[in-house]
Amino acid sequence: MASTNGPRQTARLARQPAEAATPAPPIAAAPASTATAEPGSAATTAKRARRSSSRRIGDLRDALADGWEIVQPIFARPLWSAADDSQTAYNFVLRRDKATRLLTIPDSRTVVRFIATHSLAVDYPR
Repeated sequence: MASTNGPRQTARLARQPAEAATPAPPIAAAPASTATAEPGSAATTAKRARRSSSRRIGDLRDALADGWEIVQPIFARPLWSAADDSQTAYNFVLRRDKATRLLTIPDSRTVVRFIATHSLAVDYPR
């Protein structure tokens, strides 16, 4: 496939005035967390995963209502943001028309119940 960034576009970018390239202002520091666990601890990661899981289950239900279909199997893999491989995430491949999406949902009772209720096949690592 040919690239759309040909010589014409590159030349046009080079002729932009210098003031157009002013740096963005610095990002403000995030407020301090009130969590009692260490930032990278398993307790903090698990709590974050539960919040994320319930939100993403809602995203999955919305996608199904919009006509997306789940491609089986669901892939159960270690959660990449966890410090070790102790937490699992379920990777749902969704397809509609010619489009494909990947929706990753951290392990929770809700996602396990959803998988069982819909009799979905899950591919676990060996």
